[in-house]
Amino acid sequence: MERSHTPRQRSRVVGGAGADLCSRHSSPLNTYCCTDEQVICAICASSEHMGHTIGLVREERRRKQDEVRTLKRRYQELLHENTKAQVQKKARETEDFCEAVLTRVIDLLQTHYMSLRQWVQDQERAALNTVLKQGSVDVSQLDRLTHTDSDVHFLQDWPSVHQRCEKDLTEFTDSLYLPFELLQSAVDSLGDQLKEFCNKRFIAITNANGSDRQVLGTEKDDVQQSDIDSHDVDEVTHTVVANITTRAHFLQYACDLRLDPNTAHEDLLVSRDLKEVKWAPKNARGPAVRYPERFLRRRQLLCKEGLQADRCYYEIEITGGKSEIALAYKALDRKSFKKSAFGENANSWSLDCTPTHYSVSHNGESVQLTSVPEHNRIGVYLKFREGTVSFYEVSDTMKFLYTKEGNFGEPLYPGFWIEENCCIKICDLTNDSGQS
Repeated sequence: MERSHTPRQRSRVVGGAGADLCSRHSSPLNTYCCTDEQVICAICASSEHMGHTIGLVREERRRKQDEVRTLKRRYQELLHENTKAQVQKKARETEDFCEAVLTRVIDLLQTHYMSLRQWVQDQERAALNTVLKQGSVDVSQLDRLTHTDSDVHFLQDWPSVHQRCEKDLTEFTDSLYLPFELLQSAVDSLGDQLKEFCNKRFIAITNANGSDRQVLGTEKDDVQQSDIDSHDVDEVTHTVVANITTRAHFLQYACDLRLDPNTAHEDLLVSRDLKEVKWAPKNARGPAVRYPERFLRRRQLLCKEGLQADRCYYEIEITGGKSEIALAYKALDRKSFKKSAFGENANSWSLDCTPTHYSVSHNGESVQLTSVPEHNRIGVYLKFREGTVSFYEVSDTMKFLYTKEGNFGEPLYPGFWIEENCCIKICDLTNDSGQS
């Protein structure tokens, strides 16, 4: 007989305490349908649950009891101290990831800015050349008119010459400044768009609290944000950036460095604690010792320690004029003036510091930074495995300067070059690290 396909009714318990009977058949509820996850009687099983996975209530209880214990164990593991450590580890990884992403964006903007600045300089040269050529032509026409002997011819020619020159001057001036004005307008518009986009995204990200996957970037659609208060935008943006660049974060990777006198040029004087280097007065210089590791042509030196830990951080204080803060392979040339220069080869990366500007150099290529030096302490943050070295200006806050990427294949040795009136000191971060 064909069974009816009417909706199946759930068996219910009837009777008093201990009377576990089916409300429809008054039979013991001793059967469990695993397919429908229902407690049923044998009659229900044979009439309405044909083809389903059927078991005994007692056996199924034992299986479910095992699942309860498993869940309980998982919750206990979640509350264990190890989970706290894992959460902290994940948080630090997220900070590092955000820093790397935003650093690359800043690096990209820096590169585009350098291209725009070069374009402006090229346009400036072209405009100045045009001024000289066009001005010479117009002045020669006026000179010819001025030297006309006939007063009649002078007065007859003057209206046309004057009108033409005035027109040429107006058109020439407009065309001369137009490229600069168009670039300013385009960059101003781009700046507004970037600011609006970043403000909306940062507010959406921080408000999501990790729960909204669409807002956090799993979807490519733009996030719509309305009624944004400018004060809230500034506060949120400052908070996000501060969390990424907090000094306490870097200090946990602080490393202890010592200068290596055996690598120092003979004109350099290294302090007894191996933490400070400056030019040696002529009367303080002893006989030159030709150590094999010594730099012979350039007034620079390396540290004793080669860095290859996953993350390393140290700070340098600069007093005086020009200097170079570098990382180099031990195989860096020591004899040639050019080949041993920090940043002029594939074996070194350098931040060049002057009282007016910074620049970053590697393998003979240099990028001048837009940041103007304001403080004399520089932080260097090396991510060896990731292959990045980042430079910061350190004060009450961490001011990002630049990140340089590389494939580091061997330990990197911190190194320094100084001019005559400069002094470099390796900062002691032990106390700072203990307070962080």
